Amino acid sequence: AIAEAIEAAVNDGEIAAETDREALQADVSSELVGTGPLGELVADPTVRGLRLNGPKSLFVDRGAGVGEPNGRVFATPRSYRQALTTWVGVPDLGEIHGLEEVRLLDGSILRLVGTGLGGELLAVWRRPSIDLPLLPDLVAEGLLDDAQAALIGGALTAGRNVLVVGPAGPARGALMSAIASEIGLDRRVVAVGDGSEVAIAQADHARIGATSIFGSEHLVALEPDLILFEQLDADLIGAWIESSLSAARPVLAAFGATGEVVVDRVLKRLGLALELARKSGVGGRGAAFVGEAVDLVVTFEVDAQGLGRVGKLYDVEGQKDGFAVRPAARR
Repeated sequence: AIAEAIEAAVNDGEIAAETDREALQADVSSELVGTGPLGELVADPTVRGLRLNGPKSLFVDRGAGVGEPNGRVFATPRSYRQALTTWVGVPDLGEIHGLEEVRLLDGSILRLVGTGLGGELLAVWRRPSIDLPLLPDLVAEGLLDDAQAALIGGALTAGRNVLVVGPAGPARGALMSAIASEIGLDRRVVAVGDGSEVAIAQADHARIGATSIFGSEHLVALEPDLILFEQLDADLIGAWIESSLSAARPVLAAFGATGEVVVDRVLKRLGLALELARKSGVGGRGAAFVGEAVDLVVTFEVDAQGLGRVGKLYDVEGQKDGFAVRPAARR
């Protein structure tokens, strides 16, 4: 049927005679019953993420966090929505208000945002991370040195809570994955996050979506040996603090920061976020709670070439009205 429609359009002068008819037929068929240009991009292992800003605006992320425009577009808004429907694997997406997050069969995450007022759906797709390094691997790559690796590994196995501070990306994700592995590959990890940055080496692990977390009791009920927060934000501050203070098992978390990391300032920001979250019993003592929740801070830096490495490590000691920070010495 598509071939006949193309033939008729060429005869009527609606399509140029020199058009590659087989390629056009394949494109039309893919948009009608498949996922259009999305299928080719998802099949490309170098593509780590996609940003869909409507049928005529598609950007590709190949792991550097930079979106490159894609030359392929959708013919119509209807075919764009149909491709998303086929991708998700449901008969009809229906009306989406706000954010909907879907985990696809390959483990990747698709976020759909409805813009309302008849606007097109916006979407972000992330392939799950596949790098599963250990700390010695990162030492060999120059991401940290032997002394730093020994201190980080010793802290986690001793049950200390570790906070990694630095810009998000594949390098920080590899570091988080390697730190989590120090608890033991035969142990159980419960992670909060979508898995787009941090891969977990342990076979026995469970994930809770960041948008669905209610409190630390849900994490503890899953009997973890390690609790991992892939990326702290205002909505997760309370669960992170509660887990760190009461879970009786180490908590590993990441917090985004760019430029030079000043640990005192980062911890004060987290304390303020806790106060703004209006958690009962916190009052104006957010910094004190954070000081009790964090034992070791690992700073992470990315240079102008996009190469990341561990900066400095700091011990944190909680105090009555806040915390004390000092450079960590090898133990």
